[in-house]
Amino acid sequence: MGRMMKQWHHFNEVVSSHVAVWLVSMEVFWLLIVLTWGSVLIHAPSNAQGWDLFLVSIFYQGIALPAVSAVTNKQGDRMVALLQETHDTVMAQVGELKALHAAEAEELTLLRDRVRTVREHQEALLRRVPEERSHDD
Repeated sequence: MGRMMKQWHHFNEVVSSHVAVWLVSMEVFWLLIVLTWGSVLIHAPSNAQGWDLFLVSIFYQGIALPAVSAVTNKQGDRMVALLQETHDTVMAQVGELKALHAAEAEELTLLRDRVRTVREHQEALLRRVPEERSHDD
């Protein structure tokens, strides 16, 4: 039963997302323009109140909404592109920082090896000094 409900919900999500995209398309905008003004030619409002109702309820809700949604989708696409560009820039900088840290770690290892070598050499010299003094006596 649970699996069928998940499939039903998935089906509803797919259908609703496709219908939503279609309803806010510019094709639907132009179709509604033609249908709306075609209906006005057949039965025109007879007074100012009728024209107000036509403009607000039919024209604005049915036609302007898809246009506003299309503009919003376009702005959303720009935002996605900007976010992708920002992400790519940040990831490039992270890569550069990783390379810099790796180079610094390698340099630090070389410096530690050199310090160890100098200390060993210094200790060897210090061990030889008492031996040389004992030979001088």
